[in-house]
Amino acid sequence: MTRFKWNKPDELFNEISLDRSLGSRELAAVLLEELLIWTLETPPLPEEKIEQICCKIINLRKEMAVITNVGYLLLRKFKQNSSQSSDRFATALRSLRAELERTETELIKQMKGANLPDRDVLCFSRSSTILNLLEKAPQLESVVVLHSYPGEEGIDLAEELVGDIDVTFAYDVEAGYFLPEVDALYLGVDTLFANGAIVNKTGSRLLASAAGDTPVRAVTSLWKLAVNELIPEVPRFPSPGSLPEKIQRNHPLFEVVPENLIDSYITDRGVFKSIEKLLQTADDLREAQKSNCGSI
Repeated sequence: MTRFKWNKPDELFNEISLDRSLGSRELAAVLLEELLIWTLETPPLPEEKIEQICCKIINLRKEMAVITNVGYLLLRKFKQNSSQSSDRFATALRSLRAELERTETELIKQMKGANLPDRDVLCFSRSSTILNLLEKAPQLESVVVLHSYPGEEGIDLAEELVGDIDVTFAYDVEAGYFLPEVDALYLGVDTLFANGAIVNKTGSRLLASAAGDTPVRAVTSLWKLAVNELIPEVPRFPSPGSLPEKIQRNHPLFEVVPENLIDSYITDRGVFKSIEKLLQTADDLREAQKSNCGSI
């Protein structure tokens, strides 16, 4: 069953670009799944058309590096397949979908092997990667989930976790009370920069700054590694309509958390205290990111 109503890839891409309910990894999974369904029901496409689709994905949501990297990796897989088979694109989509699914399993495996002292953690906003970690990492015993206004994603996260882990729901203004009481602050990641900074929901930087002696951990797959260090224009949220028009504004939903506020990175390639060590595992992704879509 498809999540979006669409008939052509451009319509799907428009749905993906407008979606504000799913996390970046979830959107990447939906994108791959729905493109695969469409490909299997469509006559074979010329290679030029497939390259155009991949390049449109690369430019689809620049604030979500995993979407961008899906385009790069898909284009690379397709071009590396020297077969003349009509299902080359479907094969590339299936392979990439399986790899994306494995990143979640690998992340939990790496965390188990790292023997982190985390038992009770605090989370902000909703990350499908953190959700999966909280549901399946046996060492995690309890979580404080912040409301995450204005999107209120914390409500969904808290509801999804009930029955899997001990959950405490808290409003954002209560964060200062809970931060000293937990073992770590877990932040999801929409984009990971090579300098160690991350992009996450606005409010993340303030939380990381206030963490004090509580470790701040960025939880991410390497698929979220950005091509460059520039943060693109991000989605925005309007002021309450009840405010006078002259003071209404659009509020950015994402911001950068600098590397100096992050104590470690929990990833599918391992748990690292420095971005340099993590980047040593990224040669395959860096190679895929060299694909040039400028002429397509």
